[in-house]
Amino acid sequence: MPICIYPLLGGTIIPSSIVFARCNNGKYSSGFVVSTQSSRHTVRLYTGEVLTFDVNDSPALVLDQNPESHALQVGTRVIGSRPKSVLWHPGKVTEVKQEMDGAFFHVQFEDGNQCWHGVDDIRPVRYSKVGGL
Repeated sequence: MPICIYPLLGGTIIPSSIVFARCNNGKYSSGFVVSTQSSRHTVRLYTGEVLTFDVNDSPALVLDQNPESHALQVGTRVIGSRPKSVLWHPGKVTEVKQEMDGAFFHVQFEDGNQCWHGVDDIRPVRYSKVGGL
């Protein structure tokens, strides 16, 4: 069976969804959902590691989908890429600016680092219940 690249149904996490999964160190690594059951999601990271998450732990999984720029405001919790790191880091949008080539977001990361990102390099973190099938 082929893997569907964009299996998003209204932002719901389903098997084969491409996601960032929270690792033990609090940072996020990319992978895909292997299965979804009533109480858990199972994710295989691209490193080969398999992780399982409670479906009610919504910040644990972040869909790898570019957000609409209007959905990102000051105070939005996000994960973002960082130079020289394959992991994505948690942080918060602290400033938004509109430029001719789109919106840019200043992110203050939890470890104190900060940088500007376009929508390609950040994802909002959901804090509501993540749906299953």
